[in-house]
Amino acid sequence: MQSTTSRSIRSGLRAASRHGGTSIETGIGTAASLHLACAAPGVTWGSELFGPKLFAEEILRTPLRYEDGSLHLPDGPGLGVELDHDAVPALRRTGLTRED
Repeated sequence: MQSTTSRSIRSGLRAASRHGGTSIETGIGTAASLHLACAAPGVTWGSELFGPKLFAEEILRTPLRYEDGSLHLPDGPGLGVELDHDAVPALRRTGLTRED
């Protein structure tokens, strides 16, 4: 016999697997979330991957491309994005490690 709770949990998991999620991340995390959403056949609902639009500074050499309400999957090796190493020092938070 199956409990109502286990059926509810499975139903919720099925519904959750259709949504690619929300990502308040830099372009790197958002690119990773986008790749997952594009690769998972169960993701059929829109996602809210607008994190990079909320940041004043860009951490990618080429920003992710948003157009007509869509986020375009970057091409290229790995996640398809390249970190702007020159931008990283300015964005670093101090006092988080023993070396600071």
